[in-house]
Amino acid sequence: MRNIPVSSAVKDEALDWFMRLKEEDDADLRHAFQLWLKADNMHEKAYLQLTKLYGFDALKQATLEDMRLREETRQPVLQKGSFFPARLMAGMMLASLSLILLAGWQFNNLTIWWRADYRTSYGEQQVVNLSDGSTMLLNTGSAVAVDFEHETRRINLLRGEAYFDVAHDENRPFIVRGQHTDVKVTGTAFSVRTNSEKDAIVLERGRVEVQSLNKPEKLETLNAGEAIEASNTDLLAKETVNLSSMLAWKDGRIIFHDRPFADALANLQRYYAGTVILWADVSALPLVSGNYRIDAPEAAITTLAAVSGLKITHLPANIIILR
Repeated sequence: MRNIPVSSAVKDEALDWFMRLKEEDDADLRHAFQLWLKADNMHEKAYLQLTKLYGFDALKQATLEDMRLREETRQPVLQKGSFFPARLMAGMMLASLSLILLAGWQFNNLTIWWRADYRTSYGEQQVVNLSDGSTMLLNTGSAVAVDFEHETRRINLLRGEAYFDVAHDENRPFIVRGQHTDVKVTGTAFSVRTNSEKDAIVLERGRVEVQSLNKPEKLETLNAGEAIEASNTDLLAKETVNLSSMLAWKDGRIIFHDRPFADALANLQRYYAGTVILWADVSALPLVSGNYRIDAPEAAITTLAAVSGLKITHLPANIIILR
């Protein structure tokens, strides 16, 4: 069966309904929404796409079920065999699901934050002077655990990105562990960025050894001005990079040249404490370049979207929808 894309006009209608239903609680409005949904299969498809992007499948289904119950009851009458009105039961179901989903999201964050000795929130940076004389700069949304009690100086980068200016000590190697690699040095300056998909290492000066955690036989030595990425399955080839762009975040900037829109947006999102929903196929958009301040991520995101020809909608709770 051919997958017919949702038109921009229908997306606009779905977004309008989404915003109105979040702001108003009116029986006539809910009835009109149900009529709109049933009028065209593309209406429901668009609305489901939007709610899926906005949250979770379970919460999306609960939301539509709540709308169905409200439409059927139209009044807060008691259900047979129940002490609660249908609307109240649906609302309790939504609240419970929201709490469960939020708890699941927070659990992963809390376990990382519990293990961390130093951490930053979205848009925050922190300079840490380590006990050996080295300096560590944490970038946005990052967390590290430090272990200097043994012969090896160890840093576990649990999340995010950090830059290290390492004090030279041939007798005590300095090792930074990401999710996919170990980076070993004795004295140098470099950055490591980690997430579930890959580690990215950029060397500003000196030399480092990068070793894959899952394939220890894969080992690469970087020289100043080189970078390398590693996934769960492979250590990619190293390359020469523009250090002023790659490490611009140290000076409060985000700089990128000729990048796919989705990649540039993902980089900017790291600094934004709210939610950005990309509701468009951006694969055919021209490559983008930019130089933005990291302390103004919302302005950077909206500017990038505007120059790329996307529509921008701001919702409460720091939600931005790009379409």
